[in-house]
Amino acid sequence: MHLLIPRPRSFGELLRRLRKWANLTQGEFGRLIGYSTSQVARLEKNERKPKLCEINVYACALGVHDQPDVCAILITLAIEQGAKNG
Repeated sequence: MHLLIPRPRSFGELLRRLRKWANLTQGEFGRLIGYSTSQVARLEKNERKPKLCEINVYACALGVHDQPDVCAILITLAIEQGAKNG
């Protein structure tokens, strides 16, 4: 998938790339995952740590839940960023 080249440097960078690829605004994406626009913005700026238990929710909302390579990188970047378990 072209979204992974070059490899994103952070979880937030990939999340933003995927959201734009899905043609969603921060507000639209937030509504799909139960977050406010500002919470999504903080995730994308790496100011908010992602929760590992929500990665699948993000992936489903972005339409990439059936792409294991994308999901694996989302998880890897989340862990590198110090993702929370719950």
